[in-house]
Amino acid sequence: MTLTLPDFALEVYLGRHEFSAKHYLCGSDAQTLTVRELLDMANDEEREAFDRLPLSYTPTWGGERLLDAIAGTYERSTASTS
Repeated sequence: MTLTLPDFALEVYLGRHEFSAKHYLCGSDAQTLTVRELLDMANDEEREAFDRLPLSYTPTWGGERLLDAIAGTYERSTASTS
């Protein structure tokens, strides 16, 4: 038995128009950069961290550095995974 799912209308629409529109106003993703452009914005410490970065899965709740960075934007919050 084969189950055929209906097309996901939004994906069909974006597949047709996302990269051909004169003005793309519906993007919710980050600006596309090359790795070189990204590293050009980094300081020496950040480049070194990138050089050591493993290409593997991270916890779904985010890594320690991400949680610390997010918590740092609030006056009364600390990073926690629980």
